[in-house]
Amino acid sequence: MRFLLAIPAIITLLAIACGGDSDTDSPNGVTPTPVFTGCMKFSPQSPNTHTIRISKAGGTTATVIVQLLDTPGERGAGLANRDCLPEDSGMLFAFPDDTTISFQMRDTLIPLSIAFIQAGGEIVHIVDMEPRATESYVSPVPYRYAIEVSQGWFADNGVALGDTADIAESFSASATN
Repeated sequence: MRFLLAIPAIITLLAIACGGDSDTDSPNGVTPTPVFTGCMKFSPQSPNTHTIRISKAGGTTATVIVQLLDTPGERGAGLANRDCLPEDSGMLFAFPDDTTISFQMRDTLIPLSIAFIQAGGEIVHIVDMEPRATESYVSPVPYRYAIEVSQGWFADNGVALGDTADIAESFSASATN
């Protein structure tokens, strides 16, 4: 009998420990945008994940594992509300046609670098982007792909304008695996 009387108290304690009801999640009753904590590990075997090799001047290569974002919804979310990005990982934004769409960092919590890449794989623009910035980041020329990585990754790996990313080759290779 004592156990049955303790059940409501246990349920109340669990509700408090788990955050209570949604009306108390924020002062105005609006649930805040979630922050995704912890680094998301990308594996080349995961769906929508590809290994991109970038051929640099001098014959060397740099490699980055990317998660493919190829729908408007996925591209719109990008890396928003994430608090970290694993080393040598990033996001690949793929568009069906050449575009000049700009990127914004309004809801992005980590500093990023972005490379704008033409359909043939040539990197035509690289820019560092600041967290929560309200400005738009845009390529001066149309592009088909964009890769976002931790800020400084391109510079640290010697990747520069004119280098070539093997994006099309990565898609055909993963389709056969």
